[in-house]
Amino acid sequence: MKRRIGVVTHVLSLVVAAMLLGAPTYAEATTIQSGTIPNNYTVNAGAWALYTENGLRTFVQHINFSAVFATAPTVIVSISGLDSATTPTSVRLGVEALNVTPSGFDLRYGTWADSVVYGATVSWVAYSP
Repeated sequence: MKRRIGVVTHVLSLVVAAMLLGAPTYAEATTIQSGTIPNNYTVNAGAWALYTENGLRTFVQHINFSAVFATAPTVIVSISGLDSATTPTSVRLGVEALNVTPSGFDLRYGTWADSVVYGATVSWVAYSP
């Protein structure tokens, strides 16, 4: 029991020393935010054109972070829902984060050729070490 208390005391001493010297703790060192964004032709009537025409079509939406990061974070986006026509066309959809700043980013949806995309839900994670 005495040895365990000594180890805990030593670890606490290191943590306190690190804090006094200004070294970040794990919680301070990594900031993470996430969200899910649904978009479709009814939510964004007139702007969502990924279900019309042929060729390259895009939709861009700005996303604001709930808290501003100290520096521009890394943002990962993924498709988590899709509403599309599959007959007689193929499904083609890409999503990406553009113009990332400490306060937000632009989420770009894109399709091409004869794909018909009525709606898509995107999940995102932003983190800054």
